[in-house]
Amino acid sequence: MNKKTTGILAGTAGAALLIGGGTFALWSDSADVAGGTITTGNLDIAAIADETEWVDASADRLDKGHVIDVAEWKAVPGDVATGEFYFSAALEGDNLVADLTSTVADASAAWYTVESVASYTTDGTTWVPFAGDVQSFTSEDNVNNVPALPELPAAVGTDANVKVTVKVTVLAGAPNVNQVNTNSTINLGAIAVGLEQTRDAGTGAGF
Repeated sequence: MNKKTTGILAGTAGAALLIGGGTFALWSDSADVAGGTITTGNLDIAAIADETEWVDASADRLDKGHVIDVAEWKAVPGDVATGEFYFSAALEGDNLVADLTSTVADASAAWYTVESVASYTTDGTTWVPFAGDVQSFTSEDNVNNVPALPELPAAVGTDANVKVTVKVTVLAGAPNVNQVNTNSTINLGAIAVGLEQTRDAGTGAGF
């Protein structure tokens, strides 16, 4: 083989090697930055059982409003007893609004009635009844978005900010009814307070 032919073949082999990509790499680079951490808020409620109190609220008692042990108290027609049940509710979140509701799991019967009223306090002293069966609250973090709503603290505590007052009335009925409903019981079910987040973008309130 002559020198010219040998040179052509060597050049062809080198070109093929370069085209195959086996001897070089394309450049690349990257950089990163910390993404940060997002922490969620909280919605919480707890019963404060040791503050529960019942009183005899019968209108004709000279000491109306005296504290009673409801488990030992013997009710008679015409009696009224009221019980107060306390809760601590909390909200934490920059766009958090929630509704508080209260229920008493016992309907009135033919010979007694059960009524309940829920109320809240923001200053620890003044109790304000719910506006109907549901009261809306916001978190301290969200006050700039929803300034018209009362605020709840970021965490539950030992001081109550929600109270449910239950009134039980034993109906007097007709006179001389021959011991109807004597030795009977009024078994109140759970006195419950619920807290549920709401979100309504149509209000323009930022939640």
